[in-house]
Amino acid sequence: MKEKDREEDLSAAQHEKEENPRLHGAHEDKRRTAGVEEQKGEGSQTASGLTGGFRFGRESRLLKRREFSETLLKGRRFRGEMLEFTYLPNGGQISRLGLTVTRKTGKAARRNRIKRLLREAFRLNRSHLTESVDLVIRVNPKNPPVKYTEVVGEFMKFAGERSKSKRNTGQNRQ
Repeated sequence: MKEKDREEDLSAAQHEKEENPRLHGAHEDKRRTAGVEEQKGEGSQTASGLTGGFRFGRESRLLKRREFSETLLKGRRFRGEMLEFTYLPNGGQISRLGLTVTRKTGKAARRNRIKRLLREAFRLNRSHLTESVDLVIRVNPKNPPVKYTEVVGEFMKFAGERSKSKRNTGQNRQ
């Protein structure tokens, strides 16, 4: 108890308490460039010059096992040479992607590269899909894609076939 009293009697230089030391104050360096805190809105331009429309966030992915299963069970299939597309219209605003690359395809580095290629092809070309769908892409382990152009070619065949079948079913109903 006595030690506690002694600490109060010590005279030491005390700094004034700031309200919130993380907020920028009057002594901020005016020469520094504008930081992230000054950027407005989510669709603002990034360093690469792309806007928010080309993002591939969580809302663009099939993440749950239930979503994968439903798409694989109820969806329609389109087979290419290297990829198999299973799709199911989701009635939402955005198309979503799920990937299946088995160990038979190769070691982890190769599988990860293939997944990166597939995500990029989907991200840049999903505007070619006529409606928003849940899409699961399976890689043929015996003939996996190696180049980005191969992946985009297969995706564009799928998108073209989708738009043809959509037009044909629409004409038959009229």
